[in-house]
Amino acid sequence: MGRKSRSGGVEPKGGRIQLDFYFQGQRCRPTLDLLPSASNLRHAARQLSDITARIRQGTFDLGKEFPTYKGLDRFNAR
Repeated sequence: MGRKSRSGGVEPKGGRIQLDFYFQGQRCRPTLDLLPSASNLRHAARQLSDITARIRQGTFDLGKEFPTYKGLDRFNAR
């Protein structure tokens, strides 16, 4: 019985926006260099929706989407 996300995987974090999704069975939480305003949070939610659709289709490339993400080595995405 896990807790359901209320934010839909998009949250403000320290002046940036953090996305939260699973890729290849592992949790990814990259940040976007956007101020967490209402419009930027909506943009991030649309981006996350696109990412999850591409993950389901098998066309998502974590290294291209987030080249500076510190967790890339877990996915051999460099």
